[in-house]
Amino acid sequence: MSPVPTSLLLDPLPELLSALSSNAWGLGPSPSRILPQASFPLTETDRAEVLRETRETGRTSTRVVGRAEVGVEEGVMGVVLDRRGFTVESGSTPHLAPFVGRTYESFEALLIGVSPVYVRKMTEEVGRRFAERLEGVREEHDPGEGDEGQDGEDGEDGEEEQDGERLGRSKRG
Repeated sequence: MSPVPTSLLLDPLPELLSALSSNAWGLGPSPSRILPQASFPLTETDRAEVLRETRETGRTSTRVVGRAEVGVEEGVMGVVLDRRGFTVESGSTPHLAPFVGRTYESFEALLIGVSPVYVRKMTEEVGRRFAERLEGVREEHDPGEGDEGQDGEDGEDGEEEQDGERLGRSKRG
């Protein structure tokens, strides 16, 4: 018996939408958009037909595709998501031309392969997230750091810290 397909293999549009939204910080300046009119399946009837076909043949239908226009700093590319992965179908600039026809396992891998600007933005985003996480860990482990020797009064420091008045001050008097 054939394996039950995942929803991605039955309807790739939600996966494409998720990929675009979770990588929005690294896309642009041209807008990215899903192309439902160039995708299949679209209706519940289409999805039921694809599921039936998949169960009968044991393979995902080659008709199952999701298409999007993806704007990166280097131009706009046509991307298709099907059972092979994410494939660059077209590119609007000479920079993107060599990537047309290449298939990637994930949307992030496609963006990393195609866009040096995305790689730079990704590195900055990862650094920002690590810095935020590191700051959060420091605050969890050293909540009172910087309070010693500032006013010497008990009871007021906690209230002032909550108001944010003492946060970020150095220990210099």
